Amino acid sequence: MTQAELLTHVQASIAAAIGAELSELTPEKKIFEELGVDSVDFLDISYEIELRTGLDVAAFFEDHEPVGGLTIQGLAEAIHGRLS
Repeated sequence: MTQAELLTHVQASIAAAIGAELSELTPEKKIFEELGVDSVDFLDISYEIELRTGLDVAAFFEDHEPVGGLTIQGLAEAIHGRLS
């Protein structure tokens, strides 16, 4: 899966989990600070990504809590980086 494809899945997953419009979910948007995502929402997002891609995203972050300044692009890059 390319990074661009993964970004598309991450954006769609966030939209489904928090009820946002895709047009709002630009890659530089900060997930926690600008979209108001909390830890429960992040679990929902992780689940949505897993449904769309088969990737267990929650397992990627077991050792490292996602940081407050995490962007949509940053999340996609972090997941893609762990696939390599």
